[in-house]
Amino acid sequence: VAKDLSQSQDLTIEVIERIGSSISMACVLFLMSTFICYRRLRKPSNTLLFSASPANFFAGVASLIGRAGLSRPNAATCQVQGFFLEWFMQADAYWVCAGAANVFLVFLFRYNAEQLRRLYPLCWVICYGIPAIPATFSLIYRQNGKHMYGDATLWCWYSNDYMMSRLYAYYIPIWVVVTIAMLLYILVGLKIHRNNVLLSSLQSTPLSNACSRTFEHSVSYSLAPNRWSIPGETTNPTAPPSSTSVTITAPPSPSPPRFPLLRNLFTTTAYLSPSDRSTTAYSRVAFLFFASNLITWVPASINRVYSIYHPETPSFVLNVAAAIVLPLQGLWNCVIYLIVNWPLLVGIFAEWRRKVR
Repeated sequence: VAKDLSQSQDLTIEVIERIGSSISMACVLFLMSTFICYRRLRKPSNTLLFSASPANFFAGVASLIGRAGLSRPNAATCQVQGFFLEWFMQADAYWVCAGAANVFLVFLFRYNAEQLRRLYPLCWVICYGIPAIPATFSLIYRQNGKHMYGDATLWCWYSNDYMMSRLYAYYIPIWVVVTIAMLLYILVGLKIHRNNVLLSSLQSTPLSNACSRTFEHSVSYSLAPNRWSIPGETTNPTAPPSSTSVTITAPPSPSPPRFPLLRNLFTTTAYLSPSDRSTTAYSRVAFLFFASNLITWVPASINRVYSIYHPETPSFVLNVAAAIVLPLQGLWNCVIYLIVNWPLLVGIFAEWRRKVR
């Protein structure tokens, strides 16, 4: 016997979706506007977050609709919501993989910021083009006059008549690209570990021991004999020569790390060169981006797998968990943006306050 969620439970889910999507959209607008308006924020690390922002915004628009379209599944509201959710929520995961691929290229093939910048047109085509294919097909395709997008409990998406499409056209591709991203980070980690072992072995050799050098320079002087005499005065015999010795000890100057990119991604970057500092910042953002996506997709995937095996008894708790995490992709990206750019943003805000006054 089918056991749908109660009216109060449906209302609770809808309120959670709309609150989360409203917060997320506001955060995305803040990220995009500051990135566009202030040149100093247009760094490679921020470009990754900016590139994912359109996906976050339109996914937020779809989430903001909530359950409003479920009463008329064939209407434009329901179909557009399903199309946006299928396309743009999935695109965010592709940007996670793009970030991991760029980190892989940086650490293993020594790509610089300019080379990464040249890759972004290709990244846009892949990250937005691939998920657009199933989204568009599902919008057009009908079987026996039934749309693929319909009632999916949380909102309009793949209806129960197309239950397996939720896996094959959405969750499986997402977890494939997330797994690829994870493998790329593992390869980068192994490379860092091997080079850190090499660094430790080099530091333990006698040649790497710091040594101080002592430079000794002696300065000798003597009083010249008094060749001039004043009548009535006697002259002293020539004074013995006097000398002094000055010893200068110079400790070795600190040298920068031999492998600056192999330092921990979350330690200070004060000793890094500008290019290495930029690379480290990009790696931080990409890894945090990956971690935030795990927070998003694990609860949502559990809920959808549960719904496949228990289609007649949806879980209120799992649906609430999915309603919380799915609309918040833009919020997580904005939090990352604030973390890595906080000093710059504080300076920009201070400048803005001075201008307003």
